[in-house]
Amino acid sequence: MQIKRNPCDSAGDGLVSVQREGVLTKMSQEMTASLATWGPIVVMVVIFYFLLYRPQKKQQQQRKAMLDALQVGNRVMTIGGIYGTIEGMDDKVVRLKIADRTTIEVARASINANITASETSEH
Repeated sequence: MQIKRNPCDSAGDGLVSVQREGVLTKMSQEMTASLATWGPIVVMVVIFYFLLYRPQKKQQQQRKAMLDALQVGNRVMTIGGIYGTIEGMDDKVVRLKIADRTTIEVARASINANITASETSEH
């Protein structure tokens, strides 16, 4: 695409000639200036969408799927690094057996990884 001033423009109407694939069209200088102003901003928004928003959304969906797939008997790790086996759970609380005769209750959202599921997927 070539942008050049129209040599036949003696009236000075402020139009810029744009030649694309052999077709000559005219854009006003205001439209060219607004494209130059908003173009980089639009490009940055698109870059942020693909580099930040989409990967974060995908990670949130994977975490939700992992929490939904928890079952009694699974070996898990909490955000704090405590390993345990799920003895019981409801919508918000998980009871973990971390040692013989030692059971703790943690928030379901504090489960960081399902060790049982990751071990079976590796083999």
